[in-house]
Amino acid sequence: MNGAARFWIVCLVLLSLAGCSSNRFAYRNADWFINWALDDYVELNREQQRQFDRALDDILGWHCSVEMPRYGIYLRDVSATLAPDVPANLDAGTLQELSGRALQFWELLLSKALDESLPVLQSLDDEQVQQMLDEFSEKNRDFYKEYVSVDAKKLVKLRVERVRDAMRRWAGSISKQQIQLAQVWAQDADNVYGLIYERRERWREQFAALMKQRTGESFLVELTDLLLHPGRFYSAAERERLLANQRSAQQLLLALEQSLTEKQRARMLAELAKITEDISRLSESGCGK
Repeated sequence: MNGAARFWIVCLVLLSLAGCSSNRFAYRNADWFINWALDDYVELNREQQRQFDRALDDILGWHCSVEMPRYGIYLRDVSATLAPDVPANLDAGTLQELSGRALQFWELLLSKALDESLPVLQSLDDEQVQQMLDEFSEKNRDFYKEYVSVDAKKLVKLRVERVRDAMRRWAGSISKQQIQLAQVWAQDADNVYGLIYERRERWREQFAALMKQRTGESFLVELTDLLLHPGRFYSAAERERLLANQRSAQQLLLALEQSLTEKQRARMLAELAKITEDISRLSESGCGK
């Protein structure tokens, strides 16, 4: 995951946890939504479901009391970088720092989830493991169809559409100049999707091998390393390609930020303020639990 993507994760994913009344409802009912999503990957038996529910309660309780306040602080810092009274406050260094903090949120949440759910993972039988592997294969096929099998013209269109959708969601609109910035970036960016697809396939193979030894003492350490450090599957040359792509995406984000109109900036800051307030209310109320 590149730095630019991590920056937008905070703006598009973490924010969506508490962005409006319907999403506050979603967070308060996160246990139901997570169980619903889990069904796509594996069907748990009754005892495993009880174990998973207990683990999920612990994770959500920790997330609400410990992490949500940290998200609020983070979002206030993001807002400060976009403030109109501080010119050129968002630069490459600041963007990298914000991206790194976002990654830390994700890594801590993932580590906590793995630690709490370890008994469930170790209790899976071979059929349940195969269900997970089959679902990973399906996700990879979808990725290949959407990003790898398309021609260059379609890929440029997809990239521009993603920028357009993000701008409209958070800034309320996108100008012709901003569309042009997105088009130049989309045309010039390296097509790394084939490389990513190959590594996703290799990651699945490594996961399958690890699950065959899921009762071992080192299982949790090795699984955590597999999930948190997927970059180990890339060669030095491949990592450089990804870093170059990351720098290109960062330059686009910086150019878009500098091109914001007064109205767009005000809309983005208003959205951030709403979500920051929602996070504070959720945390203070125990996230409705």
